[in-house]
Amino acid sequence: MIASLLAVTLLAGCSTTHVTTTWKAPDVQRLELKKVVAFLVVKDEVVRRNGEHELCERITRIPCAPAFAVVADADRGDVEKLARQVDAAGFDGAVVLRYAGRRTEETYVPPVAPLWGYYGQGWGMAYDPGYVRTDELVDVETAVYAVKARKLLWAGTTESLDPADVRRTVDEIVDAVAAAMRKEGLIPSP
Repeated sequence: MIASLLAVTLLAGCSTTHVTTTWKAPDVQRLELKKVVAFLVVKDEVVRRNGEHELCERITRIPCAPAFAVVADADRGDVEKLARQVDAAGFDGAVVLRYAGRRTEETYVPPVAPLWGYYGQGWGMAYDPGYVRTDELVDVETAVYAVKARKLLWAGTTESLDPADVRRTVDEIVDAVAAAMRKEGLIPSP
């Protein structure tokens, strides 16, 4: 259910994304990862593979592999097997994107008319009631882990307005998360 919901919401409309919350481990000053694996936690294989691939396309400073290239699909639900495969491939970091919720928001949009416009443009404008716009908001949690220590280093939640497609939404999430991490001094500026 959540997987299909994420697939539908990631494929609908145009997107604007921003970070709503962040957390970092108190002892972490900078992220010093050398090789990361990217996970998108969703059952829909096409959405997952596209998202993991796009996430790695955007992580350019260090080697990144999409989880589908490291972990067998059959082992995704088995934490022990998954951990062994990630460890065996030599990753020291993992970036995990997870669907965290969806909601709709209605906003009243008043009619646009210049002062005295209803006289100049006719009475029809005077009676225009405006309209209500309905937006879909999707929250995605991004978590960065130290693989060997099995430790959460940083987490943030993003909110995307009417997300358009997997590629664009992942791009926007990466941009927003990277900006938040730079602001917190965890990663260097480009």
